Amino acid sequence: MPRTKSAATIEFHLLYCGMARPPVIVSSSVERWTYLTRPSEQLRYAVIASLLKSLAPPGRVVELGSGHGHLLAWLDPAQVSAYEAVDIDAGLLSGLRHDRIEVTRKAQAVERYQPPAGPLAALVASEVLYYVEDPGRHLDRLWRATGAIDLVLISSVLPRPDKPNWRTGYERVRRAVAGTGWPVLDRVRIDSESDRLAWEIVALTPGAT
Repeated sequence: MPRTKSAATIEFHLLYCGMARPPVIVSSSVERWTYLTRPSEQLRYAVIASLLKSLAPPGRVVELGSGHGHLLAWLDPAQVSAYEAVDIDAGLLSGLRHDRIEVTRKAQAVERYQPPAGPLAALVASEVLYYVEDPGRHLDRLWRATGAIDLVLISSVLPRPDKPNWRTGYERVRRAVAGTGWPVLDRVRIDSESDRLAWEIVALTPGAT
């Protein structure tokens, strides 16, 4: 599928409007994270999966800040051969599995994580880079450690007037993205009026100029 915004939009409709299987979440039962099952959060995962299928080649995917692995349920086994979940909480990773995608779990902070050897189809950072000291440096480190990453997707919650700390985190991520110098393939915004939340997903091509 060509690398176009329209392709991502079409694929999202296929995933989220009933033409593909709905997500089945297999995870530990940590109640703190049940909000991730909300339709707005699942919509965010569906869009990430759509962008992966539209913009990345088939291959291995690493998700930083994977938590329970909600993204895994949206991935297409014909596209993703292996999925590595990285999260500081080992309990969240313990229940991750998939019938057709090889799953690896790494209970590590982003700063300590070493990616698998060899190229990656995609690196996904899910709501995690706000907590990383100098996130741009670690994005560059991971890209260089693999030798090649075709696509980087960074998901961030957008600032809200009553949450000033969110702006601090968002601006840290925004500056890190800009500092990489990597071309932006797409920038998608997702809004939920009922949850009073909005997210931005940025798609980047590492190393390209």
